[in-house]
Amino acid sequence: MNLKNKTCLVTGGSRGIGRSIVERLSNDGAHIIFTYVQDKGAAENLIKGLAEINPNIQAFQMDVS
Repeated sequence: MNLKNKTCLVTGGSRGIGRSIVERLSNDGAHIIFTYVQDKGAAENLIKGLAEINPNIQAFQMDVS
C-alpha cells in the first residue's frame, strides 16, 4: 500500500500490536504520529530503529483512554 504523503495516528504505538502497526505504516511511507503512556525508552528505540526507513515519525506521551 502506498501511504506516501499521508499522516497516520496510532494510539499505543510503542509496544505490541501498535508497534507492529507503526512498523508496517513506516514501511508503506506514511508520516506517523503515535502515542505511548509510560515507556519513553521503547518509543525512542522504535523511532531510532525506523529512522533509516522513515524519518517522519513522532511520538507523544499521553493517555488517550
